[in-house]
Amino acid sequence: MYSRLVQLKRRIGKPLSKLPLHLRWIAASYRFVAHSARIWLSRDIFRIGSGLAFESIFSIGPLAALGLWFIDAIGQTTHVKALADYIGRQLFPS
Repeated sequence: MYSRLVQLKRRIGKPLSKLPLHLRWIAASYRFVAHSARIWLSRDIFRIGSGLAFESIFSIGPLAALGLWFIDAIGQTTHVKALADYIGRQLFPS
C-alpha cells in the first residue's frame, strides 16, 4: 500500500498532460487543496475572516435601510409595511 502511495505521489508531480486522463482529476484536486492549505496558513486567514464577518454584520443594517428607502421612494409603501410587519413578527414573536 505504501509503495502505491509513493508511486502516485511521483505521478502527481508530473505535468498534468503526461498523466492518464483518470489521474488528471485526482492530481489537479490534490494540487488545488495543497495550494489552498499553504495560502490559508501563510496569510493568517482566520484574522481576515473575522474582520470580514465583523464588517458584514455592520453593513447589513444600512444596506437594509437603503433598500427600504428605495422601495418607499418608488411608491411601494404597502410592500414596505408588509415587509416590516413580517420582520417584526420574526424577530419578536410575542
